[in-house]
Amino acid sequence: MNLLFALALGLSAQTPSPEEPARLRSALPNGAITLVERLDGASSLSVQLFASTKSTSPTDRAASHRHLLEHLVARGRAGRLDQRLELSGMFLRARTFRDFMHFEISCAPTQLDEALSAIAEIMAPPSISQAMIEGELPILEQELALVPSSAILAAAAWRVAYGELGADPVGSLEHMRNATRAELVELHRELFRRSNLVLAVSGQVPVRSSSAKLASVLDGGERAEPHLPRPIRGKPGRAEAVGAFGEARAAIVGDYRSPATMATLAAALALAAQLQEAFVTYTPSRQGMVTLGRTTETSGVGLLADHLASTGAPELVELGRNLAAGWVEGQLREPSTSAFLRGALLVLGPGERPELMLDSIRGMTAGDFADGLRAFGRDRAVTIVGGAR
Repeated sequence: MNLLFALALGLSAQTPSPEEPARLRSALPNGAITLVERLDGASSLSVQLFASTKSTSPTDRAASHRHLLEHLVARGRAGRLDQRLELSGMFLRARTFRDFMHFEISCAPTQLDEALSAIAEIMAPPSISQAMIEGELPILEQELALVPSSAILAAAAWRVAYGELGADPVGSLEHMRNATRAELVELHRELFRRSNLVLAVSGQVPVRSSSAKLASVLDGGERAEPHLPRPIRGKPGRAEAVGAFGEARAAIVGDYRSPATMATLAAALALAAQLQEAFVTYTPSRQGMVTLGRTTETSGVGLLADHLASTGAPELVELGRNLAAGWVEGQLREPSTSAFLRGALLVLGPGERPELMLDSIRGMTAGDFADGLRAFGRDRAVTIVGGAR
């Protein structure tokens, strides 16, 4: 079973002391949020910046521009930020999700200052030329050509369920080619408003002094009024995903804190355990979906989901609970995955945290699980089948 989550999470096992807590979350006056977590014994440090997309358009065009901008700003002011970091044994990774643009720097625990300097460079207003845009397009074309079938199936399910609001964050080359310098500079200004930013660090670092350093990086700017996207309701349906192999069933879910959402996740993991080479994708958010699929020619996902949805599969309740809780707890041990989910949840709000997921998983009943299974039935889920190019 291959569990593909868009997000992962972390939790320190240390007991906080009055002098130095294991974790410190701070909401700054300008609306930015910082998080520092100490993981004793961790050999690496993960420094992650999240820029919320909540105040930008969810259309295909806007998603394409965000992906292009992510590539451009990750190059830094002189276009060689990643190379400079690698010369010091540090590594930069940049990605664009539906809810945020994400940058991660992996380094040694002693390199926090250098990593924060690089983060500040990413945040600074970029110098973008048309030549830079055109030079990045061939790289993006190669990247888009390598998108795996699992991601294509999941993206198609979002489109069916949420229409134009379910735009694929990968975007399209057509919209990228039409992007102008002025549009990208304005997009950067909007995305990197301080009230849109979360900066998370996890590893073996002193918590209080590191938190002060993070706050200094995000200092400045006026607090903007929080933008809350309007609620949307997904709908079931069926579609073909051109360019993908396999089949997927996507269950439409609500808030990540909801017991129903976590029961659906547990059901997906239990279903996946019954199939070879199955995948599950889920991004904790206010609204979204849990996708179960296989990228093989003979999938069987739909047949199994319909059968178990009709029975409730009480024999799989503990399996689902253990898989869901075990996955969460397992991911809570590493700096990279820890900073990733904790930061991503803070994008949703300053009080959001992965422990709420565990609470719902542990409190799941057999009835909750049965309803989670029913969410994958053909009448409630989105069914996606792969199609030839």
